[in-house]
Amino acid sequence: MKRTRTRIWLLLLVALIAAGLITACSTGTSTQSNVETAAPAQSTSKFVTLPPEQVLKIIRENKDNPTFVILDVRTPEEYQSGHIDGAINVDFYAPDFPQQLDKLDKNKVYVLYCRSGNRSGRTVPLMKQLGFREVYEIQGGISNWLRKGLPLNP
Repeated sequence: MKRTRTRIWLLLLVALIAAGLITACSTGTSTQSNVETAAPAQSTSKFVTLPPEQVLKIIRENKDNPTFVILDVRTPEEYQSGHIDGAINVDFYAPDFPQQLDKLDKNKVYVLYCRSGNRSGRTVPLMKQLGFREVYEIQGGISNWLRKGLPLNP
């Protein structure tokens, strides 16, 4: 019995890993990127998690780009305590969060963050499902951003 249960868990683990690899390969998800500039959305979707320094470079290069949006999914109180310059706030915990996201222009390029990466990490699949085309998530959220000494708007 114990041996059978172990085999079942092992098969389940292998299936989950394989499903994750297939999903990552088919959607273009990556944890590393050589992105220089976030260009307007193209015919394929792009969802990438990047270190804060690389995201800051993308933000600076797109400062005056009207198709570029910085999206903070923390609570309004967290947002008020300091946020990335130019970020808009959509509260992950709001009951209508999916509907608020769905109202956003899916063809724009988004930088996404929360406090630690948990909420933004849970937002990425929702954005994929809603049809967003290009999203850059800040690895480790605003906490990692601050650890790197990067600027916030008070």
